[in-house]
Amino acid sequence: MLTPADISIQAYTTLTGHRGAVYALAAGFGEEDFFSAGGDGIIAHWKTPDAPDAEAIAVLDTHIFSLYSLNKTEQLLVGDMSGMMRLMDIKTRTESHQTAFDGHAVYALEGGPNESVLVGLANGYLVHFNPHTWEPIQRKRIAEKNIRCLVRYDNLLFAGSSDGNIYMLQLPGLELIDTIKGHTGAVFSLAFHREQQYLISGSMDATLRVTPLLAATAGEPLAAHLYTINDITIHPSGNYFATASRDKSIRIWDATSFHLLASVKKDSHNGHAHSVNKLFWSKNGRHLISCSDDRTIKVWQIQLNK
Repeated sequence: MLTPADISIQAYTTLTGHRGAVYALAAGFGEEDFFSAGGDGIIAHWKTPDAPDAEAIAVLDTHIFSLYSLNKTEQLLVGDMSGMMRLMDIKTRTESHQTAFDGHAVYALEGGPNESVLVGLANGYLVHFNPHTWEPIQRKRIAEKNIRCLVRYDNLLFAGSSDGNIYMLQLPGLELIDTIKGHTGAVFSLAFHREQQYLISGSMDATLRVTPLLAATAGEPLAAHLYTINDITIHPSGNYFATASRDKSIRIWDATSFHLLASVKKDSHNGHAHSVNKLFWSKNGRHLISCSDDRTIKVWQIQLNK
């Protein structure tokens, strides 16, 4: 079990260039490159965490809410507010496919079995796509409100909704196994700890809940932030995880005890000035990348002292 004394946090760099809030991040195809997108419609490719400038892959006339990297083909899926999912070829910077969802925003993208793709929409629908033909394997409405986040564990899919529920489904057919209740606000973020076999959920109710695999009721609420928890990401080591919130902070938690290890804020660490929207760890675990409504991306070095 870790303690606050075991962890050190350093602001590595601040990346600028976006002209609007940054809503989405995705890992690139190397160890530390990544993609960003947001309210300005720019899809940016950052070659390194300290790159002074990014390569603009495309500029869309819409807000971009979600990104997902297809490593095998070096393509990027882009979901937007207008209800479009686009497949971008990174090498040629061209759009090779698009799917329209009748104006329903694409809030969540996730990888499925055998390189398939799962899409969560504002109208409560989930769509499971064949990655070779881009034809739907299955399409099903599972909620009356938005699907805000998705996470997969093997052939199980967890979908967080604005109705406060988490839906557990069997892949590939999207059969509903259970509805996990507990949150009193929209579920904005999910992560699954493979080694310890639990689901972490974050909500508009500002709480985290840790739910063991196959449990029907979400775990007891942990008062984790002051406002909505927008994202959760587990470090590659599995020892700790990070949360991002509308309260402008990033918090680091022990993955076994769920004790708070550190809080990254504007005044203490030169943190973000507005809502922190998305997080991810570089593949090698050396850096945590965050993005915000303040139009910046920040890179953090988070290290264990033991």
